[in-house]
Amino acid sequence: MQGFTFAKIADEYSIVFNDDGKGEIADLVAIRESKDAIYVDLYHCKFCPMKDGVAAPGARVADVYEVCGQASRSVKWLYTGDKFFNRLMDRYQQSLLKDFDRLLKGTPQQLEILRNKCHDHELIFKFFIVQPAISAQKVSKEQLAVLGTSYSYIKSISGSDIKVIVSP
Repeated sequence: MQGFTFAKIADEYSIVFNDDGKGEIADLVAIRESKDAIYVDLYHCKFCPMKDGVAAPGARVADVYEVCGQASRSVKWLYTGDKFFNRLMDRYQQSLLKDFDRLLKGTPQQLEILRNKCHDHELIFKFFIVQPAISAQKVSKEQLAVLGTSYSYIKSISGSDIKVIVSP
């Protein structure tokens, strides 16, 4: 799912970081900058379970719990400034020891520059849930309740909306 999402978003960002795994900030951390701000978009991605070899989007509440929990936990990175960038750099360095490059787009030098800029630039976070197992046409009240709870929590802490990307 991360590869598909990366292909869809790559052109919008100067840095896309694959942070998938234990202790992740988000599956994909996508960053772009403007004159006065650094925009950080956190993509939380889950896959759609297969049934008889075919993806089966539906109304299963279990498909929502984990990804909403990840999105809700990621708000702890708001207002952390250089700690956020330090975390990305540490994860990047650790991944190189395993011959794995977490930077899908961008360079470690760009991350270092942004780490230095974050002291005098506003960091603006947005949150995305990418869950193709949710069917827009079959979405259940239970799924909407879980999504709504995460939305309310993230909105109250960050002031940011959360965008949910699902199957038709």
